[in-house]
Amino acid sequence: MSHQPSEEQQQSLSIQKRLQNLTNDEIKIKNRVGLLENEQKRILKKVEETRVRAAKIKSIKEANEQSFLEKMHRKSQQESEARNK
Repeated sequence: MSHQPSEEQQQSLSIQKRLQNLTNDEIKIKNRVGLLENEQKRILKKVEETRVRAAKIKSIKEANEQSFLEKMHRKSQQESEARNK
C-alpha cells in the first residue's frame, strides 16, 4: 500500500520548503550586506589615507616653492648689490 500525502500535507510541505528557502536567502543577503559594509569601510579608510597623503604632499610642495622663491629673491638681491658696488 502506497501512502501519498494529502493535499493539505503537500501544501504544508511546500510552505515549509518556501520558508526554508526564504530563510536561506535572508542569511545569504545578510552575509552579503556585511561583506559590502566591510568593503565600504576599507575603501573609506583608503580614501582618507589618500587625502592625508595628498595634504602632506601639498604642504611639502608649498614649502619647496616658498623656499625656491626666497632663494631666488636672495640671489636677485645679491646680484643687485654686486652691480651697485
